[in-house]
Amino acid sequence: MLFLTASAVGAGIAVAGALIGGFVKSNFPHRVTLIVGLYAISLCLGATPSAALTGPLASMAETWRVGAGV
Repeated sequence: MLFLTASAVGAGIAVAGALIGGFVKSNFPHRVTLIVGLYAISLCLGATPSAALTGPLASMAETWRVGAGV
């Protein structure tokens, strides 16, 4: 189940990553670099807390599954 869900998320990220450039260029033609930069920052700001909290959550729950699930 973990492999299937990871594959589905990976496919979604691949499709979204390919489409984001065209979306930005069509809707913000004069600010492409700014919008893509904000997009990249938002991805990092979302990934950082989740990576930082995975270990403590797993320790508190005494199982790695809770940390990975959250």
